[in-house]
Amino acid sequence: MITRTLLLCWVGAAHLAAHAEAATPVQAWTGDLALGLQLSDSESKTRRYTASADLSRRHQRSELSLEFDLDREYVKIPGNQAELDRDRYDLRLKYRHDLQDQALFGYVSPRWRRNASGYYVQAKALRAGFGGRFRPVEPLLLTLEAGAGYRVARVEGGATAREGLGTIAAQARWKLRPGVEWRLEFAHEQSRGERYRTLESSLHTRISEHLGVKVRASYERGYPFSSTDPSAETNLDVSLSYAL
Repeated sequence: MITRTLLLCWVGAAHLAAHAEAATPVQAWTGDLALGLQLSDSESKTRRYTASADLSRRHQRSELSLEFDLDREYVKIPGNQAELDRDRYDLRLKYRHDLQDQALFGYVSPRWRRNASGYYVQAKALRAGFGGRFRPVEPLLLTLEAGAGYRVARVEGGATAREGLGTIAAQARWKLRPGVEWRLEFAHEQSRGERYRTLESSLHTRISEHLGVKVRASYERGYPFSSTDPSAETNLDVSLSYAL
């Protein structure tokens, strides 16, 4: 009930903000879509599918963004049916509105996350906070955010957890040359029941007007406070991307 109420408030706030800016120019959606496939064949056959999206749409003083990551892996042992070994997705929407100083902004961000083998199997959260954008040099853009929110999660074993949380995030985007951009992203989300942190570095290279190659190295660490064993994972992915 609390989550539904918060989501309704967010939708209402976004609608009012959009109505207030109806007379201002609205840019088209921009960003990247990426798809990846990894195959391996040894004692077992493995197929891993990855997909990601990083899209945004800018109004005069606000921005709506969507980030999505999907990671699925199937393993087939000779003589058996293929089994789903990895099942993860992470969907993050974010509405930012510039403050008086356009370098600073407030934001509201719902998030849906699933990790079939994680401590929190499924989690949905609503976060809100403040952030800033800084450009120390022309090719480099830094974004910093800090906020708080509320989360409802299904814990491993079937129990439900309802809790407040705090979150911080940082992102750097550096245009190395036309058609080549390096990105570094860090996010930390902490509640009474879980500490979840990700670090990601990616290189985006255009090979045509819309097509490109994305190389991403990511580190993910989950630390359930009810367990003495933290989990950590490092991945390297190469995928084909499409720029809007």
